[in-house]
Amino acid sequence: MPSGTLLLEPPRPPDPARFQEVVNAPLSACLFSPYIVSLLRSKGIGVELLDAHLLGLSVQDTLKELERKFVGAYDNTPLLGVHLVYLWEKTEEVFDLLSKIKSLNPRVHINLYGYYPTFAFREILSRYPFIDSVTLGEPEYPFLELAQAIGDSKGAPELPNIKGLAFRNVEFHTPHSEFHTPPDDLPFPDRSLLPLYQEKGLTTYILGSRGCYGRCTFCYVSPFYGGWRGRSPQNIFEELKDLYENGVRYFYFADANFFGPGRAGRERAKELADIILREGLNIRFGMECRANDLEEDSLSRLVEAGLREVFLGIESACDPTLKRFRKDTSQEVNRRAVGLLRHFGIEPNLGFIMFEPHTSLKDIRTNFEFLKDTRLLRSPAITAHLLSHKQTLFMGTADYHRFSKDGPSGHLYEAHYDFEDPGVKSFYEAASRLCNEVLSLLTSGDSQACCTPLHEDDRLLELNKSLVNTYEEILCQYENGVGHRRQP
Repeated sequence: MPSGTLLLEPPRPPDPARFQEVVNAPLSACLFSPYIVSLLRSKGIGVELLDAHLLGLSVQDTLKELERKFVGAYDNTPLLGVHLVYLWEKTEEVFDLLSKIKSLNPRVHINLYGYYPTFAFREILSRYPFIDSVTLGEPEYPFLELAQAIGDSKGAPELPNIKGLAFRNVEFHTPHSEFHTPPDDLPFPDRSLLPLYQEKGLTTYILGSRGCYGRCTFCYVSPFYGGWRGRSPQNIFEELKDLYENGVRYFYFADANFFGPGRAGRERAKELADIILREGLNIRFGMECRANDLEEDSLSRLVEAGLREVFLGIESACDPTLKRFRKDTSQEVNRRAVGLLRHFGIEPNLGFIMFEPHTSLKDIRTNFEFLKDTRLLRSPAITAHLLSHKQTLFMGTADYHRFSKDGPSGHLYEAHYDFEDPGVKSFYEAASRLCNEVLSLLTSGDSQACCTPLHEDDRLLELNKSLVNTYEEILCQYENGVGHRRQP
């Protein structure tokens, strides 16, 4: 049996300068490694998963764990697969960790997979000589072939032309549809760490589909997956049932888009709800979706089956901005979606971009009034994030290639930009200072409570009111042409 394969979820060192940034990897990334584990084991390949992030290990602690594995019993031309998440300036700490492992055991083959390495593979392979290969796109089957090739080799492996892998001197790549099988054909992701998730009170994620049918310019999900592919409702239910029998009662669908495209997508979601109800699974779950996917018939059935939480990607209330983003929605569609969720007792959490390169003060006012009018500025933590969130330009997105003609400045993966309107730049700086100050006043308990709809806490309600009022005062100053002159 081939052995010596280890998967690593690296530690994610906190960066105080980035505490307000949204998570740059969609939730579905949390299941990359468990899916690889289950696939390899189904093929008779010995594999171990070290989830340093879940275990709360520091970079130094993780190095000690890897030293024990790659300098001792695993010293047989092993394979180290790493799910690499972009951590801004802290990313270098993970690369330093991998460099030390390579120096301790030069024969270890280090492979990276995930969103970040998929789009930045050329830069990574050229800059970091200790990285041997990068998996492009969905990692399961390319990584399986890599593990088989390394496990079956004697001495230095002769790696074949593996579709979906990039090496330093040779790039092997193929369109998504040529090497990805239907999601139902994959074994369920490994859940050996489920007891630790339960002990820590963490949400159990499940992936009902892959990719997105949208074409948003700020998102890399569709380019990564090459479209949207859904598991069958019965296949999803079988995994839900397995987890239910192991004590799980709350699930979060980590799909970038829970619904598939059009009427067929909504009918598929409804069919899943029907199975849950018919089989008597008493569960609660959350999901993420686009505003245009919501309609009463399927939503009502999902709520009946246990839907209680929805993350709604509306991004903007400005129709011209939505058009630039290629969202294929409108402010009217967004309003209707918020109202429909509330009709069924669900207070939505939002994906929202207040600032982007073309933002004007008029756009800020439109967004601000929309958020107030729809009562979405409901607590300090939520309000601070919504009012100050700035678009990031990551590789793989259409906007990255549009605004970074000369390549990223100072980062492999992220490009920087200036606002077209100098007044917006100054206002953004003022708004960020205000929102960061409010966030710094919140305890971790406050932040959790702030995510609960209609949380009754006089202190938090007063703080939220003050934040909204101060934000509007500053915005009025800029609209009247005096804000920029008053900034230090």
